[in-house]
Amino acid sequence: MNADRFCLGCMTENSGTDVCPHCGWKKTAVPESALFLRPGTVLKGRYLIGRVLGYGGFGITYLAYDLDLHMKLAIKEYLPHHLVTRTLESATVSVYSGAARDCFAAGLQKFITEARMLAKFNAHPCIVSVYGFFKQNGTAYMVMEYVEGITFHEYLDRAGGRIAYDDAAAIMLPVIDALQEVHAAGILHRDISPDNIYMTKYNQIKLLDFGAARYAVGERSKTVSVLLKPGYAPLEQYQTHGDQGPWTDVYGVAATLYRAVSGVAPVEALARVETDPLRRPSELGAAIPPEKEAIVIRALSVKAKERYQTMKDFRVALWGVEAAAGVDTAGAVQPKPEQHRIFLPWSRANEGLTAEKSRPAQWKRHRGLLAASGLFLLLAIIGMLFNPPFKPMIQPDKAVQSQPPAFTAAKPSPPVPLPEGLGTAPPATSEPVETTPPAQTILPSPPQAASTRSLMIYVRLAGNDANPGTSWRLAKRTVGAALGIASPGDAIWVAAGTYTENIEIDKGIKLFGGFAGKENGLEQRNSAVHPTILDGNQRDSVMKVMPGVTDVRIDGFIIQNGKAENGGGISCMSGSETKISHSLIRNNTAGRGGGINAKNKAILTLEKCIVTDNTSDGNGGGILCFGDSQATFAGNTIRNNTSDRGGGIYLDVNSKASVTQTIIDHNTARVHGGGIWCGNLSSLTVTDTTLSDNRARSNGGGIYLYRSGERFTGNIIRNNAAECGGGIFLGTGSDATMEKNIIERNTASLEGGGIYSKLTRLSAADNTISGNQAVLGGGGIHINQGSSEIIRNVIHHNRAGGNDPSENFGGGIECRSAKSLYLAENRINDNQVDSAGTGYAAGGGIFIDATESATITNCQFYNNQAVSRGSAWPHGGAIAVSGKITRARIYNCVVAGNSAENSSNPQVSGNGGGIVCKSAATLEVINSTLVKNRATFGGGLDMAGDSGRLSVVNTIVAHNSSGFNVHEKASNLVTAHHNCYFSNVQYDFANLASGTGDRSADPKLIDYPNANYRLDNGSPCIDAGDDGVVGKDWTDASGSPRLLRAHVDIGAFERN
Repeated sequence: MNADRFCLGCMTENSGTDVCPHCGWKKTAVPESALFLRPGTVLKGRYLIGRVLGYGGFGITYLAYDLDLHMKLAIKEYLPHHLVTRTLESATVSVYSGAARDCFAAGLQKFITEARMLAKFNAHPCIVSVYGFFKQNGTAYMVMEYVEGITFHEYLDRAGGRIAYDDAAAIMLPVIDALQEVHAAGILHRDISPDNIYMTKYNQIKLLDFGAARYAVGERSKTVSVLLKPGYAPLEQYQTHGDQGPWTDVYGVAATLYRAVSGVAPVEALARVETDPLRRPSELGAAIPPEKEAIVIRALSVKAKERYQTMKDFRVALWGVEAAAGVDTAGAVQPKPEQHRIFLPWSRANEGLTAEKSRPAQWKRHRGLLAASGLFLLLAIIGMLFNPPFKPMIQPDKAVQSQPPAFTAAKPSPPVPLPEGLGTAPPATSEPVETTPPAQTILPSPPQAASTRSLMIYVRLAGNDANPGTSWRLAKRTVGAALGIASPGDAIWVAAGTYTENIEIDKGIKLFGGFAGKENGLEQRNSAVHPTILDGNQRDSVMKVMPGVTDVRIDGFIIQNGKAENGGGISCMSGSETKISHSLIRNNTAGRGGGINAKNKAILTLEKCIVTDNTSDGNGGGILCFGDSQATFAGNTIRNNTSDRGGGIYLDVNSKASVTQTIIDHNTARVHGGGIWCGNLSSLTVTDTTLSDNRARSNGGGIYLYRSGERFTGNIIRNNAAECGGGIFLGTGSDATMEKNIIERNTASLEGGGIYSKLTRLSAADNTISGNQAVLGGGGIHINQGSSEIIRNVIHHNRAGGNDPSENFGGGIECRSAKSLYLAENRINDNQVDSAGTGYAAGGGIFIDATESATITNCQFYNNQAVSRGSAWPHGGAIAVSGKITRARIYNCVVAGNSAENSSNPQVSGNGGGIVCKSAATLEVINSTLVKNRATFGGGLDMAGDSGRLSVVNTIVAHNSSGFNVHEKASNLVTAHHNCYFSNVQYDFANLASGTGDRSADPKLIDYPNANYRLDNGSPCIDAGDDGVVGKDWTDASGSPRLLRAHVDIGAFERN
């Protein structure tokens, strides 16, 4: 079979055309990351590789085609981005030297083990089939089946956040049965959540992400090996030696049930240890039988022994018997599962999948489609993705730097799914056409209350504007004619079809679309079957809400092909008040606000709409709000819009916006703010929203903030790209509060892969900042001037550097010229800064330079790296402090397993595997523990310069490649006393005399090989510290009070 005849975006034959007529894939498309295989690559002589479907921290999943068997597949490639690199010219991966080689080999074996494990369950309808695996290109590949559908999480979102208990239980039944079989084989899943339950278009339930299930039940993990999902992970998964078993997955299943019926995830297990704030689902408004609620709550017990110990026990408790409905153990008759109708998003309104049909024993196999499992969700979902086909941003932790994409004119869009019951829209066209409604329904529109007005005006294509519009039979022909006779408060019902009009709304009316032309009530309409299209024909705005007009409602329309100076789709003029619901706003263009423009004290509400493929020659590709305007966005999708600033949303001059539960993705800004631009005293609140795959040519791939205030809570900012601030750019004069967000896999071609903060007050707490990359500095966060508080965050696997020959700084955090920096209770691990040229790399975890006041307290720095691949020395595996005006203090911290090394030339030395102080900085290190760090000079700690000041007190320096090194000209600049030095390989201290109260004895750490650095009984560090340097309100690294006994202990932990 000729591989050249296939589209590599969808694997259909297209006779070799340059642009696929089915999906729009361009034959000339190249991978967006050098780590991706080139589309068109053939593996093992039979597997044709197409586009990337998804990727995670350890691999990439591709769409593929078996040239021998003539079938679509998915192929997963083992490729841990932090251990390997690859160039566009070669498919072979290159593994980094040193410990990375051992890690890669161990992971490769686990990858193969996973394939073999999954293959054992090929006969199980709830688990994806594995057809084989093979080794090639220095790595391994897993060949799998392919399915299309959505996750349970997405299903719940479409259902309004929660579903009935009976429906939730019916969906979870096959999951429980699948886990029962998996457990019998000695395998735990350990990551059950709505994200990892897949609902296929053939009404099957699939269990995903066995990448977290590679270990047998009998094995005990030394560390938490996967990122835990708060609310779904039980307490034992947070514990290094937690006893995990089937009861661990019981907790995850119960948590998923809880989320499905209550609408919220359970309280995180760690917050339930002392006092349990978990509320019963019924307290949150869920309709759940009391006896079932009691079973779910028991399965969510914090203590593992109080839960059901097996899936069988849990199943019997919920359904009464092992394999069928019947009478439960309490004697209450259980409803039969076949009574529970599951309405999947692609099901017709009257065709539900029953739980009886969903049972594994009754399911039919659909082998022709392939499902991604392990580390990824397949994002090729029919009815879920808008054009163009999903193109994941480059994986951030890569050796090859990405650049913002070339900007090209948008092409006509293929059919797209509409929001909340509007089904699938016909393609946008330049000429108005009367369309044939699609047969597919996604979700029914929410019922609407009937109008209380005495006057209802009807519009249909078969009508006549001379008619009075008092019924469908006497309907008007145009919307404009209906508006001409309407009074404030009237409702206008518009039947299906395409209306080529440019409408001016000059009174407070309600416009409803989506009718067949025979309904008597709003609840009878079905916009999916009867789409109503308003087409502007490129002449003006499709709709204008005139100045001062309030109480306008627009519901159930497709609004397209408008072209105007302000608001190509809808222009909300000065002082107007407009609510837009359940509508698709697409393919409009404007000078300002391609899709919607709201200006000069306008009030805009946008609910459950899709704003896509709109373009602005100026600002606000999707939506523009300007001049004291107010906007509320809830439950929308804002996608694939383009402008100079604010590709998705532009907010300017004292405007206010609240964004909730919205998807903002694949938008582009030719200057700043790919997803959102907010500036000039405006304020922005963003909650439970996803910003992904947005791009800006300059700053703020996801969000750009300038002289404004922002509050960001519970969001996902992922795969965005820009020069500075790949995820978020916080500009001069801004005030930003960020809590409980996930900021991951964003890229910056200069600085601030995740966040760039300049002359800003930044408060960041309880966030996860992961897998971001910047070429120059600040892989996770770049701070330039201003003041920052960073508390209780997890900052890991970020990277600064690559193949750029310049100097690189701060794999996790880079802080320069700041007024103040306060870091407390953060975990900063597995970050890397590396330099390929003559410039040096400094601060694998954090780099601090020219900062007036820097405090790092009660933080943990693990396994960070400063790596040089050129001729320069790397500095500060975990922490590098530099600059004449810098005043920094580190206390109650653990610094372990970090390194500063040259990966290509061992003759080039590294300084300060744990901490380095250089370039005239002033640094205090107090009550900290430095262990298992590596560098040529000062494996634990290094005073690299001949100026500045360094004070080290009450600190353990043990088991490092070398201990405490002081530059030969700097010995008089160092104060060191009441420290404990032990078992450092080359030396305990160099160019430094022993200080008062020092100990040279085993500190007796409880289990330092397994990262337990507390003091054991009999430690010489107990009561051996200097009390004079300890603050009265200090706590140790675990949060326990200092000064518990006669004297403070040496090290990061007090012996309790």
